[in-house]
Amino acid sequence: MDVLGQDIRYSGRMLLKNPVTTAVAILSLALGIGANTAIFSLLNALILRPLPIRDPGQLVRLSTTTPANPDREGSLSLAMYQQIRKDQRVFSDLFAWDGGGIVNIEANGVKYAASVSTVTGAYFSTLGIQPRLGRLITPEDLSLDRGSPAAVAVIDYGCWQRRYYGDPAVIGKSIRVADRPLTIIGVTPERFSGLIIDAAPDVTVPIGFTGRTTYRDRKSIGLGVFARLKPGITIEQARAQLESMWPATLEASLPEGYAGAKREAFLGRRIVIASASTGSSFLRAKYTRPLFVLMAMGGLLLLIACANLANLMLARAAGRRHEFGIRIALGSGKWRIVRQMLTEGLMLSVTGAVLGVVIANWASRLLLDTMWTGLVPMALDASPDLRVLGFTALTSLLTGLLFGVS
Repeated sequence: MDVLGQDIRYSGRMLLKNPVTTAVAILSLALGIGANTAIFSLLNALILRPLPIRDPGQLVRLSTTTPANPDREGSLSLAMYQQIRKDQRVFSDLFAWDGGGIVNIEANGVKYAASVSTVTGAYFSTLGIQPRLGRLITPEDLSLDRGSPAAVAVIDYGCWQRRYYGDPAVIGKSIRVADRPLTIIGVTPERFSGLIIDAAPDVTVPIGFTGRTTYRDRKSIGLGVFARLKPGITIEQARAQLESMWPATLEASLPEGYAGAKREAFLGRRIVIASASTGSSFLRAKYTRPLFVLMAMGGLLLLIACANLANLMLARAAGRRHEFGIRIALGSGKWRIVRQMLTEGLMLSVTGAVLGVVIANWASRLLLDTMWTGLVPMALDASPDLRVLGFTALTSLLTGLLFGVS
């Protein structure tokens, strides 16, 4: 450790002897590492970061495909959902969800348009979400087969802060959603913003909260269905059971009056099950490939920076030939000289990485603002987490080694 400390102190003195050259090197690295970190931050937020729920790896989504569009996944009807719920043996619970709709809201006397999610009663319990205040929607708040659901609403933490200024007395107040007065019964926790990672709903309400019953029509196939796998059950096992019971599910949920081609088309649907650990996103399908392309370009930019810095280090090493000769004459081995150069390279790359994280935080926010064109505020969180910081540290290490040994 004493030898390493000596190397670090000596490297610091040598780098400070050429402040302009050192500053140029650090800035070049900061731009290269920062660009790569910013893009990786977005990829991490879009496709890697799991939902902030209990055991996100156990959450799955059920969808359907048709013979006409086998590659396009669609929704389920309420009848399908209820039949699956009745017959399945592989899920600890499941819920139906319809999210991302924009409706008019009046909260605390202010009218505005915002995203609303409509859910069945097991939504919050299946996700393992606990309220920040009050309580959350439960099966007792809904009656899917008869009557109307309770006139209640759960507001998002962000809505609570923006519209009610974090007032703890918000429970029991009224909020109008699509011109229907509802009673606020709870506030979601700060980290949970729903299943759509880039557009958090201001309000979550029971399905059918408006009093309309069109969702009960068997022809209405517009519900997302999510489920939690039982402990020890894999997706493959769940898929096998769903596929075995699917023909009976379709027969039981067949709309009245469907015959001939309509009947065959309906019964030709297939069930699909996939992991939902990272939630849904409006931006994911559109921007994942372009971000990978940008990542490749950022990597090329960093390689060019490394090549330039390698030339710079070689030029500095040539200028220090006399110094190295004296050190070798005094007993320093060649490995000690190489280690000294590596230490200088790593100090440059680490300093560049620290500045790069600052640049990346700003650049990722700028990219998000460019990507998002929605009517509601962006909810995607691209701030650095341990995965991003680990990526930055690894990039910094590889960069320092790459131009340090060149």
